[in-house]
Amino acid sequence: MPDLRYALRVLLKSPGFALIAVFSLALGIGANTAIFSLLNAVSLRPLATVQPDRLVGLASIDARAQRHGFSYSTYEKIRAHQRAFSALFAWTDASVFTLEAGGSLFPGSALLAGEGFTATMPIRPVLGRGIAPDDGAVAVLGYARWRSSFHASPAALGKLIRIQGKPFTVIGVAPESFTDMEGAGAVDAVVPLAAFTSLDRQRESRNPTWEVTGRLRPGVTLDRARAELEALWPQVRPDAAELLVVESAASGAGFNFARMRFGYPLKLLLGMVGVLLLLASLNLATLLLARAEARQRETGIRLALGAGRGRILRQYLAESMMLALAGSAAGVLCAPWAASFLAQFVWAGNIDRAHDFSVDTRVLTFTAAVTIVSALLFGLIPAWRTLRADPSVALQRAGRGSTGSARMGKLLIVLQVALSVLLVLAAALFGQSRRNLQTVPLGFHSANLLEMQLMNRPGGYTGMDPNVYYPELYRRLSRVPGVRSVAGAGFGPIIPPFLPDQPATGDEVTVRVQAFRVGPDYFRTLGIPVVDGREFTFQDRPDAPRVAIVSESLARRLFPEASAIGRRIASEGKDLVIAGVVRDSEIGSLQGHNPMQLFTSVYQEDSARQPLVLVRTAGTPDAAVIRELRRQVEAMGREYPLRIQTTERAIDRVLVKERMLASLAAALGLAALLLAAVGIYGLMAYAVTRRSVEIAIRMALGARRIMILRMFIGESLILLIGGFTLSVPAIYAGSKLVTTMLFGFDPGGWAVALTGVAAVLTAVALAAVAIPARRAANLHPLGSLKQV
Repeated sequence: MPDLRYALRVLLKSPGFALIAVFSLALGIGANTAIFSLLNAVSLRPLATVQPDRLVGLASIDARAQRHGFSYSTYEKIRAHQRAFSALFAWTDASVFTLEAGGSLFPGSALLAGEGFTATMPIRPVLGRGIAPDDGAVAVLGYARWRSSFHASPAALGKLIRIQGKPFTVIGVAPESFTDMEGAGAVDAVVPLAAFTSLDRQRESRNPTWEVTGRLRPGVTLDRARAELEALWPQVRPDAAELLVVESAASGAGFNFARMRFGYPLKLLLGMVGVLLLLASLNLATLLLARAEARQRETGIRLALGAGRGRILRQYLAESMMLALAGSAAGVLCAPWAASFLAQFVWAGNIDRAHDFSVDTRVLTFTAAVTIVSALLFGLIPAWRTLRADPSVALQRAGRGSTGSARMGKLLIVLQVALSVLLVLAAALFGQSRRNLQTVPLGFHSANLLEMQLMNRPGGYTGMDPNVYYPELYRRLSRVPGVRSVAGAGFGPIIPPFLPDQPATGDEVTVRVQAFRVGPDYFRTLGIPVVDGREFTFQDRPDAPRVAIVSESLARRLFPEASAIGRRIASEGKDLVIAGVVRDSEIGSLQGHNPMQLFTSVYQEDSARQPLVLVRTAGTPDAAVIRELRRQVEAMGREYPLRIQTTERAIDRVLVKERMLASLAAALGLAALLLAAVGIYGLMAYAVTRRSVEIAIRMALGARRIMILRMFIGESLILLIGGFTLSVPAIYAGSKLVTTMLFGFDPGGWAVALTGVAAVLTAVALAAVAIPARRAANLHPLGSLKQV
């Protein structure tokens, strides 16, 4: 306590320095805490159940490393023969369902849980009870849905909700921390699998739609369970080409959109903010080193009077720890707000799954570790330099500094420059990558194009003939004033990179293609020219010959010597006749674009649903057009618009990961420039004070002011060159981590970016050194020599 009180008094004597130090640390620690909170929410937070570390997820993986679930019959065989789990259940997470609750209709999410859910995932409901094995059409509400639809009223028990039109009785409310089985966020309801779907029909189906989660028996390890199930797999699926995957499900397993798209970028950002914190710590170490030099006389007197070096070290570290704690407290206060802001990037364009970004034990432990490490880093360096000095020498040189401290300060600046190069280069690369993606020629007209995502009303698809319903819907939408054309598709023109390529064979040549299901007038609506053949029409029905349209690149690849029209290709076990060839475009994923593209008619599929309607308008779509489009869809009585947005807005949402990296990297780059400038300024300002006598002697012997100015600028440039040189190995190592996140970069682009970064840092450094250098050049020789 005495050390802390003394440290507080010392810091209060220099409030300006203390504020700068706390602000720098709050920036670094707060950024680390915010990024880690987000990473914790989407990837690390354990599922809300008893002993989540005992949960195991099962899946299969094919030769293309694509993850799959199981058919229900396969799940039943595993359950019947396994001995590693005390409980096992099948489930599927329907992220978009039509729900009716509290008198409102809305899109929501539901966990369809099979028998064994309660034993595998024991939860303590905040109201009512959980699902029992013999329950019928019952539901456990998610906490957020209970609050929003029933105002957190206990009267919710016994109420009816409808999922896809089916009634379920509310029997309980899950705790606030409960998420789906993938850790992807809160769900609106948990319902028994058997009450929602026909298990007899599922047993006959071979579709791998079910995820499986089990709880290990006491004493059984994950490795033992993996060995047992891998030995069992050939018996369950003797003809399987896939491999069995047995993994820990403590933090969720399966397809987690946020984890899949943002797990690696968040880890990359965590590394970048770690570099920023290291930069802030080195900056503070430089400033504290200068303060320690100014306190040499005080330290020398205390050592001469018998104070132990350990006691002085404790006091230096107490000051550092107090600064670190203040910075940490400020950072933690801002972290939840920053994490929620960052979450807008993660869920832009998607249904919000209500992630929990609160600061839990894991986040607090991480923040405490970061705080302690940073305090030791910037506190030990000046303390170590001070305690190495001899008391008599310290008293003689008090106020004049030492050569060793000057060398240490320069080394710290070199390290700061190297770290600044990394962060500013990352900002330049991610910013340019985002610009490259935004300026890619799409090959279609995105202006004045609306995307209308449709959702079925409860029972809306019962007895519906899609080959009658959709042509009529499109005729109605086409008659809306201001509408030029309408088309349907499974996805928007630009989508995230999650669709795997598939093989297509023609003339004994097999090519990996991107496959899309689209409707009539798709290419006319997008403005993609048909260069040969025709578009799809409403006559391309299930009873007509199956046809396909291919891109020019695919046509040339499969049939280089002749026209592709009328030729046959095979894809996914289907024999297709090419009816048209369209010009190459950037349809699909910008990040992983494949010009080999195959389009099939959605009307010829088993399920002709077209969840996305594309509407080309004569001008910029206004509210009146959107309102009338919505009215026409709802008047048909089967579907309602889940979301209506322009394609340009949809593309911006697809590029949300790149926007997040570019925006945050730019902020970190600016912070790095600021910290580097402060460090260089502080070192040079201290050097002017420490070397005032030397400067006076030089000027007395005839040195001109321009020579003094040139000397300090030259020393700064040497430090910059040292920092640039030191950064080269780190850039080489880091390039392997970020290359997969960049678009449109070649070695020449890296060279241009690095040259630009060097120019910017040099300009910042020269601006920072200008004031202390001019002050040195303006020193009066006689006044400085009188101080000797």
